[in-house]
Amino acid sequence: MGTASKYWRLVRLNASGGCRTEEIRSAKDFFCEQFPQLQQPQLQDLSDIQIQRHLLALVRSGNSQTACRMAQLCLRCFISHQILRVCQQLSVRFGRERGFTDRDLLPLVLDDVLPSVNSKGSYRSVADNILQTFEPERAGLSTWTARLVKRHPELTRFLLERGIYTITDWAILNDTKLTQLRRILADFYDLSTVEVQNNCNLLECYHKVYRAQRIEQRLARGKVSSCCPPPDRLQLENIAARLDREYRWRRSPKQIRELLQELAGRLRQYRIYVRGGTIESESLDAPEMSARVGAMSAREVEEDRGDRDTFLSAYRDDFEGCLDRAVRESIQARLSRKPRKNSPTPEQFLTALHMFHCEGKSMSEIARVLGFKAQYQVTRMLKLKDFRADVRQQMLVKLLDRVLERAKVYVDREQLAATESQVKGALDEQIETEIEQAEKEASVPHDRPVKSLFSRRLCHYLQEIEVCQPDRCEC
Repeated sequence: MGTASKYWRLVRLNASGGCRTEEIRSAKDFFCEQFPQLQQPQLQDLSDIQIQRHLLALVRSGNSQTACRMAQLCLRCFISHQILRVCQQLSVRFGRERGFTDRDLLPLVLDDVLPSVNSKGSYRSVADNILQTFEPERAGLSTWTARLVKRHPELTRFLLERGIYTITDWAILNDTKLTQLRRILADFYDLSTVEVQNNCNLLECYHKVYRAQRIEQRLARGKVSSCCPPPDRLQLENIAARLDREYRWRRSPKQIRELLQELAGRLRQYRIYVRGGTIESESLDAPEMSARVGAMSAREVEEDRGDRDTFLSAYRDDFEGCLDRAVRESIQARLSRKPRKNSPTPEQFLTALHMFHCEGKSMSEIARVLGFKAQYQVTRMLKLKDFRADVRQQMLVKLLDRVLERAKVYVDREQLAATESQVKGALDEQIETEIEQAEKEASVPHDRPVKSLFSRRLCHYLQEIEVCQPDRCEC
């Protein structure tokens, strides 16, 4: 039962930034009830995969709310141990040289708490995301946890600042365009024309074999693992054959792999540099790789940074503009509904919105001003939770469309299609953060300051339509 204990012992942060392990008695009782054979040494033949699939089936069956909750808790305990393990591995591998320990990493990703198991709030911990996206047929829970922890934005940012770029060599090569490669090798590394052309030929053949096969797999199966595995022997042989046939450049499969890793190492250094990270770097999947950094063209670096700044500036404008349109359309949709008998008037609804969000008035104050008998009538009329949900959904649709349209300038269509779901997830997370801030602001009983972007843009719109009649406003 020693190894099984990770399904009922939760790893949590302590006050000093380290971690402690807490036994959850209810999780232990449930686990032993589900797997009684593990209590008998001669019958301990269940693997983690079998255990996890059984627990996951209980989570997703929906047959019993209690069983679902307890199975989820067992899996979250297991995930907490894997998160600790990943942080310890990163600390052992890079910490001494890069100046950090697992105590620096744990607060970034070990954010699960027991109340969130039963909570219906919008907060999603790292463990939440791991559990909700876990698919047993694609990977074990240990592998999936390690993959998502290493991709966590805050952890990635922390490591990048210390020269550790977590993207695999093969993913870097996959999303590098030939035009980008030519410029980077010529201007950043100051390579000769022949060296630049040889590397471009190598990348082109890699794309035609490795990347083309991943696209075919995605089309055939509907989806493919987001992790780019190393090319197998047959793929390396095909790349070598193409180089020989198209460019009369003969290399063995082993040499092809080494050349690809060297090229990826150069690209890794360049990406870290333009992102503001430390120039000396190591990859999580290929720590032995290091690249020579040549003379840097300041003009080209500034060009890359300029592109990024231009995109971010446009994104901020799009974010606010989409929020404005979502607020406007959500209010107009509410006002256009067919009124019921004795239902509040549009003027009452708009006045209540303004008093609550822009003046910080309590529901009881609003009820008194509008002549309602009780504050619950104001709550029922505003339905703020539904209103925020409408705004969030409309904003996600509008913002995703704008971001994908702008991104076409920077990435090709295939690359964009492959990352659309990740872009959507990132946008949804940022929108959710804004809505959460509005919720927290609204939870203050009265005299609250108007700080959230949601409230500021809502008040801006309400001030605009106060100038004109709501039924004739063309805002």
